[in-house]
Amino acid sequence: MAIEKHNNIYRSRISVLIILFILFVVLLTFVPNYKHGNLYTLAIPLSIVSFVFLILASIKYKIANDKLLIKVLFITMDSIPIDQISSIRRSYNPLSSPASSLKRLAVYRQKRREELIALISPIREKEFIEELLKKNSSIKVDVKSDDGKWNPLNYDI
Repeated sequence: MAIEKHNNIYRSRISVLIILFILFVVLLTFVPNYKHGNLYTLAIPLSIVSFVFLILASIKYKIANDKLLIKVLFITMDSIPIDQISSIRRSYNPLSSPASSLKRLAVYRQKRREELIALISPIREKEFIEELLKKNSSIKVDVKSDDGKWNPLNYDI
């Protein structure tokens, strides 16, 4: 039985900094109140951390039927027609968005008279952008590589 490869589905990059931040907040919140020997006091923070990690790991971006679908778990959070995308730029904006990393792509689109932005963080950025450009060659791309002396391994922030 052959395994079907989904080239048009891109998982979100998961940042080590976001994971450390979540663990730090949970530790600061629940550890001071931990009573030795009481497992119920550990069940709440472990449940919260597990749920948050499930959400972060389930973020996907799918290119299908000339639309970019942003999905979290089984819910489609946004459906962006690819012909409305005007540009893609690098962003480190920490605003809440369906992205598990601070290394993001800002996808700009025109909808009526306003410009909307979706902040996403696909793990295979170059392939993702190339696939969008195949469907809409007029997208302006301004995504610089982060390789350099401060990021020798292209490490995610």
